Amino acid sequence: MSIIDGTGEVVLNYSKVFICNFGEAELLKPDPNPTDIGCDVNCSPGESFEVCVLNGAEGEVRVGAMICADREFPEPAHELMRNGAELIVVPNACSWDDVRAACLRTRAFENLVGVAMANYPTPVNNGESQAYTCVPCKDGKARQMLVAKADEQEQILLASFDVDEIRAFRNFESWRMEYRRRGPSRHFAV
Repeated sequence: MSIIDGTGEVVLNYSKVFICNFGEAELLKPDPNPTDIGCDVNCSPGESFEVCVLNGAEGEVRVGAMICADREFPEPAHELMRNGAELIVVPNACSWDDVRAACLRTRAFENLVGVAMANYPTPVNNGESQAYTCVPCKDGKARQMLVAKADEQEQILLASFDVDEIRAFRNFESWRMEYRRRGPSRHFAV
């Protein structure tokens, strides 16, 4: 995927790291079933989680990307946070469910970032594109972290992130950022 800034310049090219290389054996069958073949068979994975800076009317924001299966693992979002991402965009291509939504929300919270995922609508997948902020409370009160959610049909979905709020939460939770960047200061025996 590529991220293009407001001037039309490509500021980030990203290749999926966690590829779906399942179904190789299906390809060897005389009449392979395409639905049993992973979409990334014979593709080479990407190697890094880079971050770009986008400039807008309200300032700049550091943006990273994951693609589909990348969001199933904690490492990509963690690496993007370590590389400075404040917002992560995720093009997706699978049926969406409550477990995947919980994981996406968790990726936002644990890495102190906003996350926006766009999924194919019905009939390809079941849509439900969604976006989450990392900030679980406002003015001392718990709040919904869901910023925006689409239904199953094709539509344009706008997700507004308060980057200043995300930055303030990151500052407040700076101990978690430092821990995630450097790891524990001592080891615990189990």
